[in-house]
Order: sequence, then C-alpha cells, then structure tokens
Amino acid sequence: MELHTPRPKHTTQKEKRIARGGKKGTTSGKGTKGQKSRTGFNIPRRFEGGQISLVQRVPKKRGFKHYGLKPLAIKLEIIEKKYSDGESVNLETLTAKGVITAYPAAGVKIIGNSRLTKKLEFENKFYSCIDVDISFRTVPRSYQGQYGSHYVHSGRTDLVFKPYALTDEEIEEIYKLKEQEDLELIEQMTTVSMKEIQEDVERFLKSEDELKLEKLKGKDKVVVESLKKFVFAGFLFLIKP
Repeated sequence: MELHTPRPKHTTQKEKRIARGGKKGTTSGKGTKGQKSRTGFNIPRRFEGGQISLVQRVPKKRGFKHYGLKPLAIKLEIIEKKYSDGESVNLETLTAKGVITAYPAAGVKIIGNSRLTKKLEFENKFYSCIDVDISFRTVPRSYQGQYGSHYVHSGRTDLVFKPYALTDEEIEEIYKLKEQEDLELIEQMTTVSMKEIQEDVERFLKSEDELKLEKLKGKDKVVVESLKKFVFAGFLFLIKP
C-alpha cells in the first residue's frame, strides 16, 4: 500500500451520463452508429456475433432424473425364503431377519411375479394402482360407400394415467362407490325404458276412434296457430305508415 493508492469512500465525481446531449457532441457518448449505439440495446452474454452459440453447440442429455425418495424394492422370492407360515411382515421383522439393514425413509416395496405358498400378514401394505381416464371426442362425417352413404365417427382419444398407492380399505371404498354409480345408472335406464313401454301399451290399447280424434285435434291446433300468425301479420301491415 502506497500513499497514492487509498481512495475516499465517497467521490465527488459524477456518474457518466450518455445519450442526454450536452457537451458530448453529436453522438452524446454513444459512439458512431452500430447496435450498441441504439436505444435499449441488450446483447446477451451467450451471443457470439451471429454464429451458433456454445449453449447450442454442446450436446444435451434428454429426459430428466427424479431425485425424490424411492421405496426400497424387495423381491417376493426373498420373503418366501425368510418367512414361515403365520408370521407378520413389517420393518422390524425385515431387519431382524437381515433382509434390510436400516429403516428406509420411503418405506419398502415388494415386487415379483412369483406366488406366495405361505400365509403371511403384511402390515401397512399399499397396492400400486393406476387410474386411467379415457376421453373420446368424435365428429360424425358422412361417407359414401359401395352400399350407400353412412356416417363415420372420426376423432381423438385422450388417455390420462394417474398412479396411486392405496390400502385395502381405500380400494373397498372405491369399489362401493363404483357399484353405487352403476346402480344409479341402471335405475335411470329402467325408469326411462318403463315409461316408454307404458306409453306404447297405452297407445296400443286405445281404440281406432280415439286415435282418429287425437289426429283431428292435432290438425285443428295447426290450423288455429296458422290463423293466428296470419291475423298478426295483417295487423302489423295495417300499423305500418
């Protein structure tokens, strides 16, 4: 450190102001033409004069990685070997039998296609379930074929998969709700069909004379409505100047 190196904390020199006119001349300190002399210029750091930047040249790894906690996977074959009939499967018994060394934070997941030949009790068990929502949108279009014209439905099918981890009690509740919805739908269909059958039976039991009277009444209503429209049109014609 020398005598000329220390600087005061607050300087008396004002900040350089550019592009505000004054004693700076014609360009006001912005230079002569060019992109940087324009108002509001902003050149990003990745800009390399128009060539492909380094960010674009570097190859990228596609996809993504899930860094969340995952359950510890244990094969069903190991459970079959380590346990005997009537035993309960939980974290304590798994550590006691040497299947796991410590309690995993995200729990344990038992996987495998083999079958259990022993009766075991699984505590706090969850089932991997997937809810599939299917929505089908169609637009009817007329199609001229060999045997005449008919309608063809063309559209789009959207599938939405939602994974869940459910217990036995939650699965039973879902089944009960679905059964209730099915029963309500059956009830609605039966009421509509019974009404239609009742109307058909009443129409069949009516005599021919009653049917003729109904047809005549319908014709009279049509004639009266047409007369009303005609009178109203004439009234409007008289009102016009």
